Amino acid sequence: MIPRFLMRIGAALTMFFFIGTCVIGSSTVADETQAVSSKRKTLKARISTDRFETSPGVDEVERNISAGAVLKARKKFPWLILGLGVTATVALVLILTKKNEKPQVPPDVEVEMVSIPGGTFRMGSDSDAHHHENPEHPVSISAFYMSKYEVTQVLWTAVMGSNLAFFKKGDDYPVEQVSWNEVQTFIRKLNSISGKHYRLPTEAEWEYACRAGTTGERYGELDAIAWYIGNSAGSTQAVGQKLPNAFGLYDTLGNVWEFCQDWFGPYSPSPQVDPQGPPSGYQRVLRGGGWNFWAGDIRATNRAFLSQDQCDFSIGFRLASDQDTARLARE
Repeated sequence: MIPRFLMRIGAALTMFFFIGTCVIGSSTVADETQAVSSKRKTLKARISTDRFETSPGVDEVERNISAGAVLKARKKFPWLILGLGVTATVALVLILTKKNEKPQVPPDVEVEMVSIPGGTFRMGSDSDAHHHENPEHPVSISAFYMSKYEVTQVLWTAVMGSNLAFFKKGDDYPVEQVSWNEVQTFIRKLNSISGKHYRLPTEAEWEYACRAGTTGERYGELDAIAWYIGNSAGSTQAVGQKLPNAFGLYDTLGNVWEFCQDWFGPYSPSPQVDPQGPPSGYQRVLRGGGWNFWAGDIRATNRAFLSQDQCDFSIGFRLASDQDTARLARE
């Protein structure tokens, strides 16, 4: 498979060769025409002043001059045909190669996915202090996959070509300062490149994966599992430094809030199976808390929301998938 930069160079050289061939061909014809015209004028001037009757006629000499010019042009004409043929062949090869080329995953970039087993849990809270988390209700979740880490700046940049993060401190830092709409664009491009089917998790999938079988507010001691205002030193931190939960997911609590696919809306008290959230709304769900929030906000049941075209330097996301995308490998 020909690398894209070589294809671009080849296309540029092909175009240059084609234009050069046409220019040379045109210049040759123009030069020959000008030469013939000049010789004709000189000949007419000489014959008009020539008193010898034995001098050749104008018509005959002009025919000889024209024949010579045609002969020279014919000698150069095959090179023009050859040039056009080579140009057409190279262009055809480049077109067919590009058509058959598969999109390539950027080198040294991979998405590590964790298998999340299906199961049932109690979603939400009955706490009087957090009414938007009420009521606690049973939810069943089918097996799916979730990314081991929050999406990093190196992955975002590899797919999108630029880094929108506020805290540009390293490749392994979570990308933030991206809106829900921009996340959707990123996912579409990543799917096109990889041939996979990544998406955002639903809110129910997110809480189920975050809890990882636990029933309390957190799956471990706060400072051991999360970056928050008490230990973050005023910014995001590189992913994967704190302890993971029982499913092997890192930073589901703290570091950056994580977008979910759902519109924000009230919970239903009835049992749910793979709920998708309200059919419409005004804001998208955020989960997990961020580096600049207090300890009381870093809870598995905590819910927040934001308009889908807005962003913040404490908001990022992680990926989910219905299929096994354990490694995003180059094919």
